[in-house]
Amino acid sequence: IERICKDLGILEKVETWKNKKSQDRFEPFDDTQRPELHCCAVCYNVKTKKILVLKRSCSRKRYPGKWEFGCAKPTILQNIKDAIEDEYEKDIGCKINVIIDGNREDSQPVPIAIYSVYGTDKKVVHKGIIFLAAINTDKLDIDKNKFAEYKFISRKEIDAFVSENSDNLIPDMEDSICKAFDF
Repeated sequence: IERICKDLGILEKVETWKNKKSQDRFEPFDDTQRPELHCCAVCYNVKTKKILVLKRSCSRKRYPGKWEFGCAKPTILQNIKDAIEDEYEKDIGCKINVIIDGNREDSQPVPIAIYSVYGTDKKVVHKGIIFLAAINTDKLDIDKNKFAEYKFISRKEIDAFVSENSDNLIPDMEDSICKAFDF
């Protein structure tokens, strides 16, 4: 390594860097600077023309007992499509297919909405993007630690579902359902 650095003319810089104290070389990690992205998929059953809704278990910190669509958080090593499909397969027990924009060279999921919600501490803002995904079954094996129940609703059932559950919906859920059906 020393010879390579000498040949590249950077030996002096490397030696200077090596001799610095460790606290001078590294900035302390600021966790507030690390982005967190939530990726939600509204799952649409192509055969039955219904949308999957999931009721969060009461043990969840955020929005316990509220109806939602599920969520995935891609790591730095995952692309959005794979993260969503992998997480939903674990959470609902079946494969989904995220709708992709095939008109782009960089094939990515098509967003239908963007959202922000405050965390339980009222300081942290959780940011997310809502996508659409196809699902080919109505029989699921949901993760009971995350979800208490699930159901599929049709376009005609939206109003009844919303009025029956008005206090138990995540923010803008009705809007997201309508956007998914419109898409």
